[in-house]
Amino acid sequence: MSAPPEHLSFASSLTVADLVGQFDVELVAGPSDMVLTHVSSAHTVTAGSFIALYDDRLIEHLPAAHRFACLTTSARAEQLTSLCPQAAILVCDNPRQLYADMLTSLFKPKAQTALSGGDSVSIDASASVHPEAVLGPYVFVGPHCVVDAGAVIGAHAVLAGDVHVGAECHVSEQCWLGHSILGARTRLAQNTVIGKRGFGFEGQGAEARFIPHLGRVITGEGCDIGAGVTIDRGVLDDTLIGAHVMIDNQVHIAHNVTIGDNCIILAQAGIAGSARIGANCIIGGQVGIADHVSLCEGVTVASKSGITKDIDMPGTYAGFPAEPARKFWTQQAALRRLAKAKAEK
Repeated sequence: MSAPPEHLSFASSLTVADLVGQFDVELVAGPSDMVLTHVSSAHTVTAGSFIALYDDRLIEHLPAAHRFACLTTSARAEQLTSLCPQAAILVCDNPRQLYADMLTSLFKPKAQTALSGGDSVSIDASASVHPEAVLGPYVFVGPHCVVDAGAVIGAHAVLAGDVHVGAECHVSEQCWLGHSILGARTRLAQNTVIGKRGFGFEGQGAEARFIPHLGRVITGEGCDIGAGVTIDRGVLDDTLIGAHVMIDNQVHIAHNVTIGDNCIILAQAGIAGSARIGANCIIGGQVGIADHVSLCEGVTVASKSGITKDIDMPGTYAGFPAEPARKFWTQQAALRRLAKAKAEK
């Protein structure tokens, strides 16, 4: 079994008993001395994982044989105990909110070096920049960043930390990157933000708890990403952009989205969290895609359409909610004929 990703690992191992002692949770099944080494999502549970489960659709993804800890509600505890007899089951009233509090406590933000003034490049001591990379004026390269050969980083760009810029990438002026990996020959236009914390919280107003984001953004090779694009880092799993994906200006891609190879996404499209888009799709301008929706390979979505449910057949879709384009356009033509006939009466 491979080691868990470093960015999801606890600074030191802790036990289920430690969680019970530090937080307001009750252990209803499983061993209190189980050692936990990392957090993960329900999709990627391994031995030593600590997860939160507040969506019944995720139960089927849990492995029965692994020893892991799961924070959930008392209503789900009996089912989980039966399905996952090796797991430690912790319960509370609001697992999503408490999990956010726990991650905030267990994963303290890394201290960031202050940006330096002047026209010189600032490179953190822990960063690695290849001699054949080109850095423009006022570039900041933060902790644990890597810039490969032939990469070009434009003026005033910020690599805030934990960024790997692949060979021959081009990061334009005023871009901000954090917690991300750019595949070779990826190009970012001006003022694009890759790897910021996603829009995730539990509650509202003064009681809101922001969900810590520990995942990354990973792009395949040869991507072209326009100006003013924002791609959020994942909560636990990574936000994944396939190879040779073309993204137009002012597109927003939320946390944990997966986009397949060779997709084309036009301007001002918005893709909500955990959506999955298959390879070779074309997403028109100002399209909205709801969270947790899946599109199969080879789907084309007409501009200004809204995707609210899964699409499992290749083809062209239009309208809100989107449906097969021929059906949508036939309905529109019928409505125009009805309106015309009414006006002529």
